[in-house]
Amino acid sequence: MKMIEEPTLVPASLHADDPRLPAVGASVADGERRLLALLVRMQECVERLATLDPLTRLPNRQAFDERAQRLLSNAYAEGRVCAMLYIDLDDFRLLNNGYGHRIGDQVLALVSERMRSVVQEPNLLGRRGGDELVALLVDTRRELAVETSHRLIDAIAQPAQVFGMEITVTASIGIAFFPQDGVDLDSLLNAADAAMRQAKQEGRRTLAFFTPQLARRLELRLRLEQRLRRAFEARDFRLFYQPLVSMVDGRLVGAEALLRWHDPELGDIAPVEFIRIAEESGLIVDVGDWVLKEACRQIQIWRQIGLDVPPIAINVSGVQLRQLGWVEGVLGALQQFGLLPGDIEIEVTETGLEDMSAISRENLVRLRDAGVKIALDDFGVSYSSLSHLRELPISRLKIDRSFTVDCMRDARTLTIVKAVIDMARSLGLSVTAEGIENQAQQTWMQHLGCDSAQGYHFARPMNAEDFLKVFAARGEGGRQKSLMR
Repeated sequence: MKMIEEPTLVPASLHADDPRLPAVGASVADGERRLLALLVRMQECVERLATLDPLTRLPNRQAFDERAQRLLSNAYAEGRVCAMLYIDLDDFRLLNNGYGHRIGDQVLALVSERMRSVVQEPNLLGRRGGDELVALLVDTRRELAVETSHRLIDAIAQPAQVFGMEITVTASIGIAFFPQDGVDLDSLLNAADAAMRQAKQEGRRTLAFFTPQLARRLELRLRLEQRLRRAFEARDFRLFYQPLVSMVDGRLVGAEALLRWHDPELGDIAPVEFIRIAEESGLIVDVGDWVLKEACRQIQIWRQIGLDVPPIAINVSGVQLRQLGWVEGVLGALQQFGLLPGDIEIEVTETGLEDMSAISRENLVRLRDAGVKIALDDFGVSYSSLSHLRELPISRLKIDRSFTVDCMRDARTLTIVKAVIDMARSLGLSVTAEGIENQAQQTWMQHLGCDSAQGYHFARPMNAEDFLKVFAARGEGGRQKSLMR
């Protein structure tokens, strides 16, 4: 009878003459020891690969956290100071969108290699995700942390040759110290992250320290995020509507739906504050879906009582634009409430388009093709305005209120506004002036050729009931009265 051989534990990739295998004639015990040592080394290799980020070859989030916690515990026991550096590449999403993720990945790998030449053991490097990298400096002081940060900034900013192209990226760094800025890893990382965001606001390619002021700001932000989530769950938001007025005869030709939030404890929260938090936390997707459906529901109610309300403009975040399935959600809401594509208008801001992806552009084109008009809001606040006008399926642009205010007192601003309106005319776009606050501004923008306007001079944002009263006000023959003063 043929005996069945025991299965071998040697990997198939090894050859019979591999020196790591037991030699012919070697004792069984010696062969087992050598085989066991080989298996141990293989296991160590597998574990090491499991702890490294495959792109940057830096410790991944889990590995960094485990090692950092041990280092911080030792530092606390020995009374030593550590510094956490939070490193974020400036405008990295623009690089990814402009050159593609293949180029972006190569740049990130090169940046990581340069960082390893600056930050060496016993210090620790790691990747949190995306283009966010961290460095823990053990047993350090303020001067050394600053020196290391500047060396990192300079090393990262060196031009790089990537697939035949010369690319330069810069980085912003936030610095927090253990234990004064954070007594554990999570609080230390949050403090360094807050400092990094401050560095970006101060001009990028720079560094910033965590301060008590940032601590209060961080505490308020976390508090707002928690209350924002509770407010969304409880549906404590409301939509207000600000009329859009024809510059020809003053009639109501549309309205913009504006999200408002009144917190019982904190009072009225400015949209500029909570919208940014909603975007950073990812809650903006759910909030935006609620705004869309609530506006559609309100249009349906007005239609059911016999009012032919004008199109309602709905603001959309750049985060929403990048969502797969977003177009289906918009068209589904219209169908749910029995509306037509022309009953709403989607407003996108220039700042929201700064990191526009192929998905965002495709979503806007699909929505335009379905019959929904697209407006570009806050026009003029971004350097990339002309490319947006050329590439995006826009039917209307809204001149930012800062231009409306300044064109009366600054000749250069007036020249820019004239050029913008002439350019819009040549592209077949309608133009809306935002932020009209007095008769003089209205007269100026009428003279320059704006089609429509909105602002406190005509009407403030109002709830649905008050908006209904304004819209329902009719003159002789059912013609709407002018909202111009």
